[in-house]
Amino acid sequence: MDVLVKLRSQLDTLGLRDVAVSSSDENSPSLALSTLTSMSSDADVMAAIGKVNTHGYDGQSPHRGNDRAPLRTLVTQSNKKFWDSEYGESDATGSSLAESIALDINQMGVSAFVYWQALDSGAWGLIQSNPEDNWIGTPNPKYYVLIQYSRHIRPGMAILSSDDSTNTVVALDASSKLLVVVTVNPGDSASTVMFDLSSFTTAAGPITAWTTETSGTGALHESSKVDCQEHLLARRSQRHR
Repeated sequence: MDVLVKLRSQLDTLGLRDVAVSSSDENSPSLALSTLTSMSSDADVMAAIGKVNTHGYDGQSPHRGNDRAPLRTLVTQSNKKFWDSEYGESDATGSSLAESIALDINQMGVSAFVYWQALDSGAWGLIQSNPEDNWIGTPNPKYYVLIQYSRHIRPGMAILSSDDSTNTVVALDASSKLLVVVTVNPGDSASTVMFDLSSFTTAAGPITAWTTETSGTGALHESSKVDCQEHLLARRSQRHR
C-alpha cells in the first residue's frame, strides 16, 4: 500500500495534483471490500487515493454476491468517488448486463459503469469485431440494452431508490423535471409493471417508451402507449429491456 502514498507524492512533485489515484481495481466487490477494509486503517493511504474502483466479476462471471451494500457503506464513509471500472461477460442478450447495471447502481452506489470490451468477437463484445483482422460485424443485443441506460440516464441525474433493485433503475433530472425509469422484464412472457409515483407532488406525461428485444437483434425502438394516471405509471412489455 506504500506505493499509493509514493505515487501520490511523486505526482504532486511533478505538478500533477489534479491527477487522482484510483484503487484497487479488484476482480470482485468481495475482494474490493477486503482490500478497502485493510486500507482504511491507514490514513496516509486513504488520503492518497481519490477514487475507489472495483470490477464486477467473480472470476469471469458476473458478480452476484452480497458484498455490494457493505462496500458502498465503506466507500461512503471514506468520502471517495466510486466506479465499477470493468465489467464483461459472454451473454449476448444483455440480460446479465442489465441485472449487473441495476445491482451496481442501486445496491453498490457506483457513479460509473465501464464495459470491458466494446469491440470483441462473439458474445463478449457489445459489437462483434476482431481489430487484429480489421473486421467489424454487427452489434449484439447487449449493445442496445446498454444504450437504454447510457442514453437516458445522463450525468448529473439523481438516482432514486425503488423496491426492485434487481430489475429497475430510476433517475431524476430535477431541473428539467424529467423522470427516467429503465426496467427489465426477466420472464419469457408479457408482464404489466406498475410504478407508484405518489412520492411526487405531480406526475404527468408525455411519456416516450423505448423497448429493446433481447430475443432478436435488439435493434428495436418501439414508441408505445404508456398509461399515466396522476400518481401511477403502467407499462406492459414482452421479454424486453
